[in-house]
This record gives sequence, C-alpha cells and structure tokens, in this order.
Amino acid sequence: MNTENKIEFYFFPIVATYGNESSASILAKWDKLDTLSETNKGKLTSQKTAEVIKRINYTFNLNPEQISIVAITVRSYYFGEIALEDMPFYLAKEIPIDLAKAKEISQMIIQKIINDDSQEKAYQSQLEKLPIEVAVKRYPETGEQLITSDYIKLKSFFEPVRPSIKNWLSDYTFNIGISNHDPIVRGNYLFKNENAQKLSAQDRDKLSQILKSFEEKTPLAINTNTRQVVFSTAINQERPVIKPSFAESALDGQSAPRQNYPSEKPQTFQSDEERLSAWRQNLPLKETLENNNNTNQSGANNIRFSSTQKFSVEKPTVKNNFQRPMPKNVIDLRKEE
Repeated sequence: MNTENKIEFYFFPIVATYGNESSASILAKWDKLDTLSETNKGKLTSQKTAEVIKRINYTFNLNPEQISIVAITVRSYYFGEIALEDMPFYLAKEIPIDLAKAKEISQMIIQKIINDDSQEKAYQSQLEKLPIEVAVKRYPETGEQLITSDYIKLKSFFEPVRPSIKNWLSDYTFNIGISNHDPIVRGNYLFKNENAQKLSAQDRDKLSQILKSFEEKTPLAINTNTRQVVFSTAINQERPVIKPSFAESALDGQSAPRQNYPSEKPQTFQSDEERLSAWRQNLPLKETLENNNNTNQSGANNIRFSSTQKFSVEKPTVKNNFQRPMPKNVIDLRKEE
C-alpha cells in the first residue's frame, strides 16, 4: 500500500477542526458538503488538496492547530462563508500570522487549489450518460444508491427498507404501474405518495430525476468509478459568497485560546472514494435515524437490507463480527424491449 496515502486528518478541509466540535456541527458541515458540485466536494476531501495544505504547513512552519485553520478556511470559502478577498485577513487574525505571510498562504490556496482544474478534468472523465434502467443493469451498484434520507415502506414488506433507487422504483411501479406516465402523474406521486410526502425539496428533486429518466429514458450522469448517479443539482450548483464581518483592524487583537486539539493517527486509504466512505460511516447519527431506530428497536434485526450501502444505525458493533447475509434486491426492473 502506498505510504504517501498516510496523511494527517487536519490537512483535509472537510474534517479539519479545532476544539470540541458538536455532533450537530459535524452533521451540518457534511450536509453542506452534499450541496456542492462533485468537483468542489473533491476540493474539500481529496488527497491532492491535503497535499497542498501539507506543503503550506511545511513552507510556513505551522503547528497542527494553525494548519487546521488554513484547511478550515478553504472549507469556509467553498461553503460560501468567506469571500476570496477577505481570506488573507481571516488567516492573519485566526492563525495568527502577519498579513504578508497570510497573503502568501492565500495565493498558494488560490493557485494550487481553487484555480486548479485537474480534479475537474479527472472527474469529468469518469462520467457516463445513461438512462437509469441501463445504468442499473450495467452497474448493479447504482441501483443500491441511497437517494433520500429515511427508510421507506413497500407494500410487499412488513418492515421498512432502505431508500435506494431500486426500492423507490419498486414503490413507484407498484403504485403507478409500469406504463409510461406523463409529468402530471409523476408529480402526483412525488407530492401525494405516502413515502414521498415527507421528502425534503432536495430529496424530492433527486427522486424526480430518477423517475423522469425511468419513464422518458433521459440520460443521467453516472460516475463510473463510484457507480453512483450524479444529480444535476450537485453538478450545476454555484458557490455563494458571504463576506465575514471583520475588518483589517480586527487583526490587532489575538484570537481566543483554542481548546484541546484532538490527536489522530494518519489513516491509509487506497483512494479518495474509500477515504470519504470511511469518514461518512463514522458520522454521528442523524436525529431522524435515531428516532427511527428507537421506534423500530424491537424489530431492528428484521429490517430488510436491500442495499450494500448502509445507514450509520445499521453498522455492526466492533465486538460482533457476524454479518447477516444480504437478501436479494426487492424488485426487478422492466425488461428492455
């Protein structure tokens, strides 16, 4: 395994932190990440970005707490929480460091991270345009992709199932039928169906794209590396800019002392996708999933796992190495004519 993949977590903008971060703050951060384009997600999670930040660390001889602030600043830029022109002043205040060096750091961030299009080119080369039926048949993992946030109910099963693409299509075809339907029929399903009524606007938009592709054979962008649908909302979304309220005069004061900085050992991953998947598995449980787990606690072991992609509540405990075999997918898609 390549030893260069061993790199401290605080070089990665999405997981960099200082002090004690609450579960709510962690989840909010990852929710924001999910609203970004795939390219901008890569800017916050990739090995390449972490290596740039590591180079900044060595160039300016920063300690772990200080370089984490640099990584957090990169994250804040992509989250629309800091304007590019304010970045040097923010760094100078928060590290703290003199303004001239802060401008040098900002320039490295702009040149090596923000203006670097190599990740965009690499990402675009992984995309393939396919209708959802073709995609699921060519890449079976695509059908297991979770596209909404909570379990759904299928008429043919007693227990809730994961909100995977195949399960949503199963619910759709069971309730609406397999004939082609116009947008009005799909719209009624998206807003009046028992499972769809509780969806957020973002989740409903994802489901709408899946159903449109299913009915009209419209192509969707499929990442052939991760075998997942890349939804157009994530592709087209632009980063908003929100300027911070501090001015250059704020640099005169010193930042408040930081809390204890967490100690983490470098982890080794074969790819950015493997690293991102591991991080997601260790996220705190969302309240909706905790409530769902409590409600179904007595029957939790009987939930039909139609997908290899898991919610956090479904992860096995460390001391229990037994894994129950996964049953087959709950539906068969329509055969190609």
